[in-house]
Amino acid sequence: PDGLSELAGTAGPAIVDDKASGDIYMFANWNVLRWSNATNAWTRVLSNTTTYGQYSASAFDSRRNRILLVGGVGNDHATYTPASNSMQAVTFTGPQAAAMTGNGNGMVYDPQLDAFLMRSADAGGTIYRIDAQTFAVTAMAVSGATSIPAAQNGVWRRFLYVPALKGVVYVPTYSDNLWFLRTF
Repeated sequence: PDGLSELAGTAGPAIVDDKASGDIYMFANWNVLRWSNATNAWTRVLSNTTTYGQYSASAFDSRRNRILLVGGVGNDHATYTPASNSMQAVTFTGPQAAAMTGNGNGMVYDPQLDAFLMRSADAGGTIYRIDAQTFAVTAMAVSGATSIPAAQNGVWRRFLYVPALKGVVYVPTYSDNLWFLRTF
């Protein structure tokens, strides 16, 4: 269906799907929008938030039923909980807390680790692990990733969690190899 007015002027809004309901959440221009799988319609569910959403990384925590937003144009650090329709500011801690910035990063939630994993467009194998309960940020130990090239135009959805493989796949560019990281 046609989207709401917030979608017309927003390049790169944070978008997340709730696999349990099939609904899609979008964060655009300080608003939270929801496409309902049941009604096939967009609605504005929250207005005038402190979260901008443009170019932010986002992922759905299926254990706590909430969405984490990180970085982007507004340097977002927040969670959105659909059940209570509320936005909550997040304070990152830990040795890599300062890295929770940037545009077009890729982020997934790994239920086996109970953690968010975030990847920037930089070359190499740095993956940030964000504890889903405490928001402590560390760098994951990875091997065989030093040759991964920088991604052009951000990571976005080229960094995906694959439950059947118990890990994440990443495709940095169209012509490069796929990289797999087993997480559990």
